[in-house]
Amino acid sequence: MFVGEYQMQDLNEYYRRVFKISNYIIELYNSRPDECSIHTRIHDAVEFGPNFFYGVTPNDGSLLLNISYFTPSDFYTPLGRLNFAGGGCGTRKIFEEYLEIIKLKLGLVEIIPKTSSLWGEFGPIFAVTQDLDGCPFHLTDMPLAKAEISHEYNREEWRKIKANLLEQEEKQDESTSSMQP
Repeated sequence: MFVGEYQMQDLNEYYRRVFKISNYIIELYNSRPDECSIHTRIHDAVEFGPNFFYGVTPNDGSLLLNISYFTPSDFYTPLGRLNFAGGGCGTRKIFEEYLEIIKLKLGLVEIIPKTSSLWGEFGPIFAVTQDLDGCPFHLTDMPLAKAEISHEYNREEWRKIKANLLEQEEKQDESTSSMQP
């Protein structure tokens, strides 16, 4: 699970793809605000990064999507759980309709079914098998890993990834503004 300098470029690209998917999901669920909406937490996800204590996956190119009360809300990644969306409003039917669209678009494969307990519902959790451009994610055979790297190390790695993400966003903004009349 060691994330060395060699793999940093891979993680930069990995998280760029993750945030592109996050934006797609938020935009999809908010495309008909009179019927359905979810709150975005993408800015906070970029600012603070993954929660290194939960939702850690193997560093094998896999990505897991957690559904909470019919809402896609968290990605489980090599650096931990990345919360990109929060609660929302809408009918169960609309949430499920959008979830079906996401399943097809991202090639979701259920790896942990939804469970219920006294504390509420958990899951289901899906493996994301492709990004929005059809590029594959690895289908992991081990859904969650034990965090083997220190919190401080993960924080430092996220600082580097965040800088790269923000730099790419600035370049994209500059490119878009130069095309405007």
